Amino acid sequence: MTLVRFYILEDSHPAAREKFACRLAVKGFNAGVKTFFNMPDARACQRLDELLWTFSDQSFVPHEISTDSESAGCIIAIGHDIEPASDFEVLINMAPDVPHFFSRFQKTFEIIDGHEDNKAQGRSRWSFYKDRGYPLENIPVQ
Repeated sequence: MTLVRFYILEDSHPAAREKFACRLAVKGFNAGVKTFFNMPDARACQRLDELLWTFSDQSFVPHEISTDSESAGCIIAIGHDIEPASDFEVLINMAPDVPHFFSRFQKTFEIIDGHEDNKAQGRSRWSFYKDRGYPLENIPVQ
């Protein structure tokens, strides 16, 4: 059964979620974990793509923007409105809704910042997972 982990950020700055997502990408890449980022739209995909190139002077995270369900062998993929290839282990959901394919992953990560709208959406997603019996973790991040 998919483990669902909520990272709760104190920061409400608009870029806080994306920067934390980059930290998770680095961690996953270094561990060799195939990770798929589910984004809300193409613009969000582009922002994360650019941030993964520039967020740290000391690291670059090899990644690709996926336009279909096939994986080109990259360990980190970014997409929206697609169901990713079946070989990804971790889903990082940056979209406001729970994607229908989340249960194919070993782990699903949700990143919630301090913005009230995002907290409300996060509570809704928490309830969705909880009502269906998925194991949940809540990780505060300062």
